[in-house]
Amino acid sequence: MNEPVDTRTRLLDAARRLFAERGYMGTSIKAITDAAGANLGAVTYHFKTKDALYDAVVRSLTEPLVATVEDALRSGGAPIDRIEAALRAYSEYMHTREEVPSLLLQELALNRPILTPIRETIGPLLRGIASVIAEGQRDGSIVAGDPLLLTISTMSQSAFLVVMRRPVNEIAGVNMLDATMRRRMVDHIVTIVRRGLVVVNGGRS
Repeated sequence: MNEPVDTRTRLLDAARRLFAERGYMGTSIKAITDAAGANLGAVTYHFKTKDALYDAVVRSLTEPLVATVEDALRSGGAPIDRIEAALRAYSEYMHTREEVPSLLLQELALNRPILTPIRETIGPLLRGIASVIAEGQRDGSIVAGDPLLLTISTMSQSAFLVVMRRPVNEIAGVNMLDATMRRRMVDHIVTIVRRGLVVVNGGRS
């Protein structure tokens, strides 16, 4: 027999879906509690405020992302192979969680200070990739340059496609929601990243 899902988890699941669909301002506490099958005071009891619930939702999406990418970075092999594994893990996670691009777009549109859960998770993720790039620079396999800037340029291609996947589909006819097309695009991005980062015969690949 399945155990009932606890109220806090139901609130998080409902809030994650509604914030992604309607945005922070368009989602009321009542809508969340109704969707979660909880009483109106449940948000206050479990999260204190709507802001705290929103932070918990964002953290519930970013922490698994960071764990997934960090696992890829620890997968072994040459630095460039671990960077590729991290890039693929990042792309797969972002494309299989529908809420992520919607919430990212909303945060960009609001033009407010970066949320603490994003700062505390994405910052270490970028620094982790940068450290692997620096490792490759030390052994001569990755081109010279600022490791953090190289990390940002490496990850920005996938990030752009995550955030812009619907416009790209409508304007260019490239459907990133299609699994086959997504694999092709990730393979393409990996090829571009390798060409930009790998040293071959004393120069770039």
